Amino acid sequence: RMKKQVKMLSLMLVLLLAASGTTLAKRGNCKHGRRGKGRGRGRRFGMMMRMLRSSTVLKEAGISKATATRIRNTILNSKKKVYPLRAQIKVQRINMRQAMHSGRVSENNVLRIARKIHNLRWKLKALRIKTKVRVMNMLTKAQRDKLKEIGRKRFRRWKKRWRRGRRGRRGRRRRRR
Repeated sequence: RMKKQVKMLSLMLVLLLAASGTTLAKRGNCKHGRRGKGRGRGRRFGMMMRMLRSSTVLKEAGISKATATRIRNTILNSKKKVYPLRAQIKVQRINMRQAMHSGRVSENNVLRIARKIHNLRWKLKALRIKTKVRVMNMLTKAQRDKLKEIGRKRFRRWKKRWRRGRRGRRGRRRRRR
C-alpha cells in the first residue's frame, strides 16, 4: 500500500513538473508570456508564411499571380485543418485535468490522455511541415532565395527599430542643465 502511494505521488510530481516546464518554456525569457510567439515553434516557418501573405513581397520576389493564388489556397486549406486539431488538444487537456483531480487518479487513464495529446501535437507539426514543403515546391530556387533575402532585410529593419526603443532615433532624452 505504501509503495502504491509513493508511485502515485511520484507520477503526480512528474506530471506537475512536466506541466510547469512546458509553461516556462512557452514563456521564454519575457515577462508577459509569448507575445511574439517566436520562441519554440519554428520562427522561420511562421515568418516565411506571413511574408507570403503580402502582395508586395510576392511581387518583389517575382511570384506570378497564379502561383500566389495557389500558395494562398494551400495555406488556407492547412489552416482549416489546424483549428479542429487545436480544439481537440484543448479538449484532451481538459480531460487530463479532470482525470488528475478526480477522486482516484488512474495512471493508465492519464497516460492514455497524454499520448492522445502528443499524437495530436505531432499531427499539427506534420501538417505544418507538409504545408511548407508544398509551398516551397511551388516556388523556383531563385524565388526561394529572393524570399530569404527579403526576410533577412525585414529582420534587420525590425532589429534596428527594436534597438532604438520607445524614444525613436534620438535615443534617450538628455536632461537640460
